[in-house]
Formats: sequence, C-alpha cells, structure tokens
Amino acid sequence: MYEFARGAYCDKSRARDGVRVYYTKYDRQGNIRPLVKAVINPRKLLDRNSSYLGTMPRDECSLERLYERFTDVMREQGLPEFFEDWRLSRADLCVNLVCPQSKIARELIRTARKWPEPSKYKRLYPEMKHIILFHAGAVDVALYDKVFHITDNGLLLEKEKLPNGVLRIEVQYRRAYIRRAAKKFDTEGDSWETLKALALHSRRLLLKHLQRCFPAEDFCKPGLLEERIVDATYSAEEKRHMLALVGALCKRPTLDHALRAVAGEYGLGAYERKQILVRFATLGVSPIPLKKNFYRDKLLSLPHILQEIEEDGTSEVVTDGSDDCTFSRIVQQGDKRKSV
Repeated sequence: MYEFARGAYCDKSRARDGVRVYYTKYDRQGNIRPLVKAVINPRKLLDRNSSYLGTMPRDECSLERLYERFTDVMREQGLPEFFEDWRLSRADLCVNLVCPQSKIARELIRTARKWPEPSKYKRLYPEMKHIILFHAGAVDVALYDKVFHITDNGLLLEKEKLPNGVLRIEVQYRRAYIRRAAKKFDTEGDSWETLKALALHSRRLLLKHLQRCFPAEDFCKPGLLEERIVDATYSAEEKRHMLALVGALCKRPTLDHALRAVAGEYGLGAYERKQILVRFATLGVSPIPLKKNFYRDKLLSLPHILQEIEEDGTSEVVTDGSDDCTFSRIVQQGDKRKSV
C-alpha cells in the first residue's frame, strides 16, 4: 500500500486479480469523510492470466463466477464480501472489433475525427490521435486503438501476440446514470442486480450510444463516392455541391471546415448546407471519403458494423482464433452490398 495524495492510499496487493482498493480520509472539499473504493477488472478477476486485450463474456455463468470471485477476494482482504454491500459508482461496457488489417482501425478513427460533436456531447482531448472521447453528463463514449493503448501503457503480457488491429468501443457510466438505469431495470438499491442488468443489455446500450455519436452512413473511396453522386437523381447544382464537399473533405481537417469552404464558394446558407448532408444520408454514404490508397473501396460505418453484429446474434466479437472474426466477415460483406 502506498500514499498517492494526502490521506489517500492505494492497495495493489491483488492487482494481478484485477482488484485495486483505494482508501481516502478526506473528500474533495477537504472535510473528513473516510471512504473505501474498489476498482475491478472483471476479466482479470475471472482469470489473472487473461490479456488486457479481451473483454469479459456477458453470459449468466460468467457473471455468477464473477460474483463468487469478488466475494472470495474481498473476504481475504477483510473487506465487505458481497457486491450488495458496495455502492456501484461506475460501470464500463465495451466491445472489441478485431480488424483483419490495422489500416481499418486507423481509418475508422480518422474518419470519425472529421465528424462534428454530436448534440449534447463535448469532445475531450481532441489533440490525441488514437482516441475519440465524447462526454455528456454521467456518460462517456470512447473509441480508441486498443493495440496502441496496450503497447503504450506497457500492458502486453509475456509472449503475447497481438492481432493486427483492435478497435475498442467503450461506454463509461457514472453514478447519476447508473441510478437512472437501476430505476428502469427495477434494481434500485441492489448493486449486483444493476450491474448484471447493464451487462446483459450491453449490446443494446453500446449500439444506442454509438448511433448517437457517430453517423450511420458507410464510407467509400473518392472515385466511388463521386460515381454514386453522379448517378443519383439530384439536380446538376445539387450534385456540384456534393462533389465540392467531397473534394473539400480530402483537404480539410473536419466536416465543419469543409462545409464552410463549400458554403463560401457557392454562397450557401445554413439550410442549404444541411440539405447537402441530407442528400448524402439518403444515398446511404458518408461525405467523408476513405483515403485514396486505402486497400478497400468501401467500409461500413461503426453503427452499421455493430448493428450487423447484433443481427448476426454473435455473443462475442473478439475471438480466440478458433473461428472467423465477426468484424472481418462483416467488412467483407460490405463490398458485396447493393447500392442504395
């Protein structure tokens, strides 16, 4: 145990089991208010030899094992033994998308960075290239390169071989949201039942937040995107505006910058700018083009990928190599889709 701040201590004696315990004497205002906080990595608690790359299975059996392991560790530490004795103040839901090539993870992050902040969310740490983080009250939505995160933070296990690319989608809930969720799940006052409900509904919750933060339209290379626009049934002037936006997005850092440039060139108002995006959405394609040297002509959007996984009924996105990666299969399907 070590002191990391005045009156605040951290016990990492069970860190290998995914458990860190914090003891604090004072609250943020400096008043005496003793508090014990446990931070749990469920996958490590179930298996101390598991990789930081993985996520915990969300089936009933795994959840019951988690409850038992938590009780065992807390009993050995002399702390309250049962989940129900603790207050749930944060819960992270996540899914890993294992990419057949690292270029896919990088390209999905690059295109997502160009999109503006969603309504009611604020983008945090915009200078960081390997993560996109949106904040809204008691909810954070993160998208980041998990392979980079593991190697950059020294979390790689001995002899562990990492895949080409892993994209982590993560939703972080804090106390205010958890209270609202417990009310909806009818689990108020029961930390364990609330955590179970969040875990069992994790796919639906992840998809809901992903759809709020990222557009549903798929991505194309510039040439294919231009073909789709030319073949559309819009007027010549409307097509010019759309083509101009694609060209501007090849040079400008964000969609907002590109829209302002096109609006200035053609004298467009706010309504006309919005209509350009509506036309792209009707076509089912994003105005943000893939890189010209990207190895595929098309790439599904993040909400589209997660929706495909939901419809596919896959319980685990990350696989151990015993079968085809779901994300790899969906990306391949994307090239075969008919034009909208």
